[in-house]
Amino acid sequence: MYSDATFSRTSQHSLVVTFAWMVVGLLISAITSIVFLASGLVYYVFTSRFLSIALMLAQIGIAIYFSSVLSYASSGKLKGLFVLYAITLGISLTPICLSYGLGTISLAFIVTAIYFACLAVVGMTTKKDLTKLGTICLSGLFALIITQGLLALFRIPMSTRMICMIGLLLFTGITAWDMNRLTRLSSFSMVDQDRFSIYMALELYLDFINIFLYILRLLGNRRDS
Repeated sequence: MYSDATFSRTSQHSLVVTFAWMVVGLLISAITSIVFLASGLVYYVFTSRFLSIALMLAQIGIAIYFSSVLSYASSGKLKGLFVLYAITLGISLTPICLSYGLGTISLAFIVTAIYFACLAVVGMTTKKDLTKLGTICLSGLFALIITQGLLALFRIPMSTRMICMIGLLLFTGITAWDMNRLTRLSSFSMVDQDRFSIYMALELYLDFINIFLYILRLLGNRRDS
């Protein structure tokens, strides 16, 4: 049997590790984008349809492989996949440096950090199980993705601002749900804390990135170049 104090220490350790790896992922993506932009390689990758598609497929492949080996892979292997994913996503995010001014990007990041922190507090302090909310938001997200795909396929115009508002609303619910289940599940001793922390770090990392992108688009100030 484990005491409440043991559960508390386990939960706190898992939370610290999760947030630490989420921050590491964000730093890796940011540094990758800066280096990639400074090297000029961004122009070669994103003017080549083959390389752009290969990069997208690589991210999908890493995410699928991460999920498939989560139950038995070592924490070291999961950390390696997490870092690799953060690098590839950092490359994908590089064009925003060309599309938006530094001031807009900085403001979007600050707003995202504050917004994310508020959601984290709500998710961690609420006593309600937000699983139902998370399921609804995930379903809505899939519907939004399919809708955007169909609109693009048939070239039907739709307000970018409306899509961003809907996406931000959905990820608000998803982030609160992720924080809620992180708090609830991290206290159980039967959970492999290292693997669980890396998994949740990836989830929160993706939540943060998506919220940041939606806020960035809402703020606008996109460069014509």
